[in-house]
Amino acid sequence: MRLQRITLIVIVLVLSIPCWANQLQIVHFDIGQGDATLIWSPSGQTMLVDAGWASEPDDIRLWMQSHGINDLTYTLATHYHADHIGEFLDLYNSGYLPDIAYDRGDNPGYTTQTYYNYIAAAAPVRQTIAPGEIVDLGGGVTATAVCVQGNLMNGQSISIPTSSSYENERSICLLVEYHNFRYVVSGDLRGSGSYELESLCSGIIGDIDVFEVNHHGSYSSTSNTWLNNLQAEAAVVSLSDNNSYGYVHTEVISRVNSNYYLQTFYHTEEGHNLSTKSVVVNDHVILETNGLTSYTIDGDLYDLGPDIFVDVWVDPMTALPIPTSGGTLFWNLMVQNLETSTIPVNIKFWLEVPNYGPYTMIDLPGFDLPPLPTGAERERQIDIPSGAPAGMYELIGEITDEDDLILYACDRDTFYKEGTDGGDWFGYLNPYGSSDFQMDSDVSQRRSAAIISAYPMPFNPEVTIGFSLAEMGMVQLDVFDLGGRKVATLYEGNLSQGVYYFDWNAQSQPTGVYFARLTGDGVNSIKKLVYLK
Repeated sequence: MRLQRITLIVIVLVLSIPCWANQLQIVHFDIGQGDATLIWSPSGQTMLVDAGWASEPDDIRLWMQSHGINDLTYTLATHYHADHIGEFLDLYNSGYLPDIAYDRGDNPGYTTQTYYNYIAAAAPVRQTIAPGEIVDLGGGVTATAVCVQGNLMNGQSISIPTSSSYENERSICLLVEYHNFRYVVSGDLRGSGSYELESLCSGIIGDIDVFEVNHHGSYSSTSNTWLNNLQAEAAVVSLSDNNSYGYVHTEVISRVNSNYYLQTFYHTEEGHNLSTKSVVVNDHVILETNGLTSYTIDGDLYDLGPDIFVDVWVDPMTALPIPTSGGTLFWNLMVQNLETSTIPVNIKFWLEVPNYGPYTMIDLPGFDLPPLPTGAERERQIDIPSGAPAGMYELIGEITDEDDLILYACDRDTFYKEGTDGGDWFGYLNPYGSSDFQMDSDVSQRRSAAIISAYPMPFNPEVTIGFSLAEMGMVQLDVFDLGGRKVATLYEGNLSQGVYYFDWNAQSQPTGVYFARLTGDGVNSIKKLVYLK
C-alpha cells in the first residue's frame, strides 16, 4: 500500500485546466556531494537548478539524453560554490547552453576559477534574475525568485558582506508552482547566524508540499522556523555517502524527527545520519505530479487535498461506439468523502458535446459533503439520436472547494458517436436539476468499491492503481488488454474498509490501452490505462 499524505493548500487554480493535466517532473540528481535539480515542465521546457561538481561523472547529461532532452530552456545557479556550478561548464560546451542562464549577477568578492569558468561559458545567455521575477516554464508551471542575494520579493532586504565567506547566504530561493503543487529549492540558504534568510523566505512562501533540503543537511540550515512555516510533507536531501562534512548533521535529524508536518525525508545517498523518517534511494530522486490531485516521490503517492472521490462512468445499453443510427446509454456519477468530517464543496458535472461545447448537467455550489457511509450515486439515461453530432463525447465530474479555487477530485469517461454532424438533440438528454442530487446513507452498500485513481497517466512503465472500499469484502483487481485478455492480477482476497494502492509494471507488455477492473460482491469498476514509451 502506497503512502498517502493529506494537505490542504490555499492557492488560486485556473479551473479551465483539465483534471487530467500532464506531468511535471522534478529530478534530484544523485551526483555525490553536490546539488543539481531538473525541473521538466509538461510543455517540454526545462530548468536545471545547479549542476554539481565538475569532477562528478556526467550523470546529468546522460540522464537527459536518455529521456529525450537534447537542450535546456533555462539554467539557474543558486550561488557560486563549485559543488553547485562546476558541471555547468561541461554541459554548456556539450550542446546544453540554455536560452537563458539565470544567476544573481556579478560578485566581486567571489574569485574562484570555477566561478570565472562559469561566467565565461554562460556569457552569451547570462541574465540576472530579480527578486519576484517569475519564469514561465509553460504548461502552467512557474518558478518565482523569492530571494536573490538577500533581497526579497516583498521589498525586505538584508545587507550581506561582500566577502566570499558569505556565499551561502546569497543563495537564490526559488518557488516552483504547478496548479495545486508547490515546491522550493534554495541552494545553501542559511537558517542561523546574523544573515539567515530561511525565516524571511519561508514566511513569504507559506504552506508548500516538498522542498529540497538547504546546504545538504548542514546544522546551519533547515531551521524549525523554516519547517513550521513551509509545513511540507516531504523533503529531498542531496549528499554523498561518507562525505567529509558529516551531513546530514544530527541537529537537522533532530528537527526533522520532531516536526509535525514533515512525513518523509528522502536521501539521494545515505550520508552519516538517518532520521526515523528517512528513505535512502541511492539513485536520482524523482518527483512527478499532475499538479491537481496528487504527486509521487520515488513511487510513493501523496494527495494534494482532502480525500474526496468522484467517479464518472458510462453504461452503454447499445454497443459502443454509438452507431450512426443512434443508441442509448446511462451516465453515472458517484461522489464520496473519505475523510472523517463534512467538507463544503462545489459539485460540477457536464457533457462535452463535439462541435457544441459543454452541456451542464449538475452545478451545486456550497454543497456540504458528509463522510462515509453517506455518499451519492446517480445515473440517468441519455438517448443519442441519429442526428446527434459525430465525434468523441466526454462526461466530466469535478469537486472543488467552496470558493472554486482548489480542485479536490475529478474524473471523466468518454464515448464515441459515428456518423455525420446533426441538428438539435438536447431534448434527449433527460438531465435532472440540482434539487434532485441528494445524499444517500446507503451509497456504500449500493456501490461498495470503486477504482479512484490511476497515476501517472499516461504511464511508463509503472502505474499505481487506487481503489476505495467502503466495507470489508472480497475483491479482485485485474488488468486486461484492449482485446479483453487478462494480463495481470494485482490483488485477490479480503480487505477491510479503506483506500488501497497497487502497482502494475507493464514493461513486458506492448504499448497501448489497457483496463484495470475491480470486481467483487456487487462491484464492477473499470479504469482506462494508457501505456506510452
